[in-house]
Amino acid sequence: MNVHQLARDSLKGLRDCFLQMWARLYHIRRSRGDSIALDARLDVRAGLFRAARHTIILAEGAEIESRCVLNVYNGEIRIGKGSGVGIGSILIGPIEIGSGAAVAQDCFISGANHRYDDVDRTIPSQGMKLAKVVIGDRVWIGARCVILPGVEIGSNSVVGAGSVVTRSIPARCVAVGNPARIVKRYDAATALWQRSQQGGVHSALNPRIAFPVGMSHWFG
Repeated sequence: MNVHQLARDSLKGLRDCFLQMWARLYHIRRSRGDSIALDARLDVRAGLFRAARHTIILAEGAEIESRCVLNVYNGEIRIGKGSGVGIGSILIGPIEIGSGAAVAQDCFISGANHRYDDVDRTIPSQGMKLAKVVIGDRVWIGARCVILPGVEIGSNSVVGAGSVVTRSIPARCVAVGNPARIVKRYDAATALWQRSQQGGVHSALNPRIAFPVGMSHWFG
């Protein structure tokens, strides 16, 4: 690295730092008691005197932890009351997360995908295909999950760590794997989780015990 490269990189770093502060001050809709880690990155496409086309909306008590990236170049990200996004997770809008939901560490959730119809053009030059991701109330997304565009996850469902979710999941289900499949459903009559295939009955998950340390308070 020569002096010119170092100077260029330093100037870019200062510019990025300024844009992050500007985004937090003027282009994020925040609420009482929410928090955004200082090293979280908020990608908002806006100028100094031009409003952002899409924004990030945080409800009361929402939390964005360290090293998260929230990108709203193509669509809004809305995070509900008391919901949290864990360390190192990446969210690309359009995304809507309900109240009391927990996204664990290092997850990737995207409502946008690159088009690749024309094989004679570079993929980045072909634009994006958008399909909003909707995550319901009190959903728990385990660590290192991938949730693809267009997926809807119903309220009170759980997605096991490392799962790749390509299709929507109904409410009150447990889904795991790549691709994710439903392995348990909640039976309201017995207040127990039942295996989908084997039919065996298992005790209901106790969210105060089952959820990772630092996340149980999101489930009340």
